[in-house]
Amino acid sequence: AGEKAVEDVIDMADALSKNIGGEVGADIAAQKAKVSDLLKKLQDVIDDPKATPEQKKAAQEELKAAISDLKKACNDHLAAKVVDTFVDITGPIMELQAAALAPLPPPEKADKFNSRAADFSLHAEQLCRVAEIATDVGCDEDPHRHDNIKLSIEALRDATPLVVYSGKTLSLNAESESAKENFDLVKQQWVTEAVRLRSDVDKCVKPTDFLVESERKVKEEGDAARSLMKSSPKEAVVKVATVQKITNRVLEVTDAELENVGESQYKVKLLDHRANLEKAIKMAGVATNAHIQGKASDPHAFDKSITEVHMNISRIKDEMIGFYLPLPPLPEDIPPPLEEEDDTPPARPPVPVDSDEEEDSFDATAPAPDPVQAPIEVMSSLLDTFGDDEVATFVIFLVKFSIELANFVQFTGEV
Repeated sequence: AGEKAVEDVIDMADALSKNIGGEVGADIAAQKAKVSDLLKKLQDVIDDPKATPEQKKAAQEELKAAISDLKKACNDHLAAKVVDTFVDITGPIMELQAAALAPLPPPEKADKFNSRAADFSLHAEQLCRVAEIATDVGCDEDPHRHDNIKLSIEALRDATPLVVYSGKTLSLNAESESAKENFDLVKQQWVTEAVRLRSDVDKCVKPTDFLVESERKVKEEGDAARSLMKSSPKEAVVKVATVQKITNRVLEVTDAELENVGESQYKVKLLDHRANLEKAIKMAGVATNAHIQGKASDPHAFDKSITEVHMNISRIKDEMIGFYLPLPPLPEDIPPPLEEEDDTPPARPPVPVDSDEEEDSFDATAPAPDPVQAPIEVMSSLLDTFGDDEVATFVIFLVKFSIELANFVQFTGEV
């Protein structure tokens, strides 16, 4: 099982490094090579008869840490790729439609349409490629979802040239109702497959990883919008639109999480954060329009609204991460439980032998003790047990007591 887990992480890293490329791909490839080297090192230590248990344990811990780092890097980069690529799946096809209907001279219109068609085709292929990475990296545990993604990828690739062809027909016949209806039909089919693909790809990414990358992207786009609002308001509006799209994705992921949890304090807090985020993104749109139109009563309202969106996404992220934090491991050496003091009272002593039983044990047929010998035996026993002085004192006491007893008997007899 351990070897299989290591192989899965290495395969995941291999798929990402090949498909992502660039600095990210190179970083993952370097971490994968490190894991492979440490795996070989561990095997050499295990095969070495002179290796101590401490050396073997150290090699195991080093490999374990490297695997953990590699797995985290793969998950982070996959989440970032999904967030960046699927943030706006319909924008390019809407731009393609706008280019087909643009009231421009034929040569200029053709150039614009061809440019938008190339952008749309590239966008569609990027969606498919990232989806393929997700199937190789994040969907191994759900073969049904894996098959659904494969079918959506195939359907999207088949639909993309149909959209371009129908768009080209529309651009040449902008007044034709049949051309418009045909383009709307294929466009809707393409969007349906793209939305289905995005939904399945989202499930290949951990919600917490998705929220971390979404928060990063919102902060990045929000900061850019703030800096561009004074110099280039139109570009700032584009950045705000990206923030809105990412926020809508965060709301979708939050809704999916709420459907999967029961009634709990966690759900109550998540619902509260979601409501605040939905309110914040609406206020950001209002503040943006007011700022562009010069009607903002508070010059800092736009900046505050973007900050509020980011903070609410951060709250949802922190709430979800805190809920899914793993429990701390149990200590290896668990001390025995403390023995509690026994408060129960001691057992009662045995009941003395009943007097009736003593009488029953008396033997009336036994010979009476010798009146002369018995006192001597008693005295001898006393001398063995006590000292001479103690015995003498006791004898004097007996003599005095006998005299007093005799006088008392004589007195009572005379009376």
